[in-house]
Amino acid sequence: MQLPKLLTTLFMLIIASSAVSAYTVDGDLSDWGVDLSAAHAGDDSAWHPDGWSVDYVIEDNIDPSLSGCDWTGYCARGYHTVTEEKMGRYLQPAGGEHYDIEALYFDDDSQYGYFGIVTSLPPEGYTDRWNRHVDPADLAIDLDNDPSTGHMGYEYGIKLTGANKGQICLHPRWTTGTSFPENGPAVMSCDGPESIVVGTASVSYQSTGIYDEGIENFIVEVAAPREALGNPKSKVLSNLHVTITCGNDVAEIGDYQWDHDVPEFGTLAALALLGGAGLYIHRKRK
Repeated sequence: MQLPKLLTTLFMLIIASSAVSAYTVDGDLSDWGVDLSAAHAGDDSAWHPDGWSVDYVIEDNIDPSLSGCDWTGYCARGYHTVTEEKMGRYLQPAGGEHYDIEALYFDDDSQYGYFGIVTSLPPEGYTDRWNRHVDPADLAIDLDNDPSTGHMGYEYGIKLTGANKGQICLHPRWTTGTSFPENGPAVMSCDGPESIVVGTASVSYQSTGIYDEGIENFIVEVAAPREALGNPKSKVLSNLHVTITCGNDVAEIGDYQWDHDVPEFGTLAALALLGGAGLYIHRKRK
């Protein structure tokens, strides 16, 4: 192969090995393959993402396997990929649609971890008819799949709202749910004795204009640099958790896998070959 063609081939190899699938962080899950309008119109398959590598859980409204209504008269059933158990005598989402976390998605490429959340809670929170206010909580990540460790087992947190939105914290200080403490961790702060700010994630928290049981849905999308999360290797098992400040609903993905390594072997190999080609050119010109 002639040298110019070799260099072109190597360049294309570098581009191809780095051009893994990614998502636009804009509060729209269509690039995940999720059609929220169709999902709420009764097409359960529309909740499912296109990518084979996406880990997800869907818990829309009350689990249809459970009977009864909650104390507000909320009785709506929806599509579930897992059984959403009662919290004591309370059905989830306890208090009704405003508190519903409907879906949670995760995927990764060689540079980022991507997260998507469907919720009925706006970023500024919600105040009920009894003047009780609840806010969104933060994204909790148990990267080492070891719930027995400190920090409620979740050693990384990503701030989803507020002045520090996007902040990634190692060993955050976590609150529990105010109404259901067992559904913590909830809100993180990076002011604990072991807490370290390790990076910044891109976060989009957007209204959808799509309504479920008369309440608008919101989508939270996050892209977090892998280096800020300790550069997890492929096949590493982790746990993912999100709730709201009261803990009235919770969504978790347990034992999800990271699918890519950092850096990818193909990129390193191509760079090594390109370096060799450059050395060859240098020697030929002497």
